[in-house]
Amino acid sequence: MAQRSIGTTIVGGMIFSVLIGIFFIPTLYAVFEKLRELPIRWSGRNPRSEFAAESVSELELMDEMDEKAQAERRRRAREEMEKRRQEENE
Repeated sequence: MAQRSIGTTIVGGMIFSVLIGIFFIPTLYAVFEKLRELPIRWSGRNPRSEFAAESVSELELMDEMDEKAQAERRRRAREEMEKRRQEENE
């Protein structure tokens, strides 16, 4: 009789954990994802553009934009350094 109660407990726990894994966790993830996007939606920005790229071409475009921004920052830093050198030499 003791083995039957242990077996029932184990099988019931396994069924319960499977149900949680299938239904509860994805639902909880969706809720938290919506909550995370709320402040962005209220600000009027597109949450998809900030958090996920829909295609490879978008990823490539985002990488290209990052590279251009980095190049612009480097250019500005070089100009600032050159300007400071000129001021020191005067």
